Amino acid sequence: MAPSPLIPALGAALLLVAAPLSAQTVDGRANIYGSGHAAPEDPGGGGPGLLPVEVAVPEDAGWFTVGGVTGQVGCCGPNGAMNGADGGSLYNTGVQAWDGIASIGGTGRQMFLVGVFVGPDEPADPAPTGLSFSNYDFAELSPALRQPFFIGDGQAAGAQQIFHVPPGATRLFLGFADSFSFNGLPGYYDDNVGSLTVSGLAFATRPYRVDVSTLVAGQQGTATVTGGTPSALQAVTYSLVGIGSTSVPALGVDLALEAPRLAFKGAADGSGARSWNFQVPASAVGRTLYIQAAEAGATTNVVIRQIQ
Repeated sequence: MAPSPLIPALGAALLLVAAPLSAQTVDGRANIYGSGHAAPEDPGGGGPGLLPVEVAVPEDAGWFTVGGVTGQVGCCGPNGAMNGADGGSLYNTGVQAWDGIASIGGTGRQMFLVGVFVGPDEPADPAPTGLSFSNYDFAELSPALRQPFFIGDGQAAGAQQIFHVPPGATRLFLGFADSFSFNGLPGYYDDNVGSLTVSGLAFATRPYRVDVSTLVAGQQGTATVTGGTPSALQAVTYSLVGIGSTSVPALGVDLALEAPRLAFKGAADGSGARSWNFQVPASAVGRTLYIQAAEAGATTNVVIRQIQ
């Protein structure tokens, strides 16, 4: 296949579940609003607590599950009530957005284990619209970037809950949403006690994805789409700016890229795959590309490559 002038990849088409990560210990003072920042803050007062636990997200991840969560945490010092990962029942939660991380609400629960996905850049305002929970026994959930979400013990009706990874996510943070009486601006972390241990957190490979080879200036790269609809038009796009949100009405999708450009397009084969070879310009060394593919009604993961 003759090289095309723009972009890269390699790909295995099998859906794989990676080996579970080692157990993650989440201190009760882990401030989910510190996600992606150098230090946690407490705009609501009462102490900023600690940075949340950070987990690297594989670039081809489609979702994650949790094997189990043990331990207890409390919000009011060593003599206060303690609860497990699903939270206590003393308060409603209504913590406001702060520093690029959205608000989160929870009816009849507080101090439950929370996650948030973040991209490669530090979060900044405006924050997205927040999620609010009253049903905690959902089968699956699709949070957006920078949108805190309920994890709890990761189980519902005896089955593992599925948490979908938004395109552009490079990091998952684990912590808690806290404020004065669990309503208002984030804060009041310093009197929290206890910890939770998250075991068996595992990412599954996204079925519809784009894979991109290492990019070296002046050499050939490859971009490969797998898991698409057989014979459907595939569009590979890229951005030189970064992660964002751009509507593409012709495909009925929102790309997770800022100012995307079309690199390649063409029909997938009978297995839903398509590859392109291209020449990386010699002058492009040091540039970072954000790459995502799409077909009608569906988008892939985002691949980030710095040209060597």
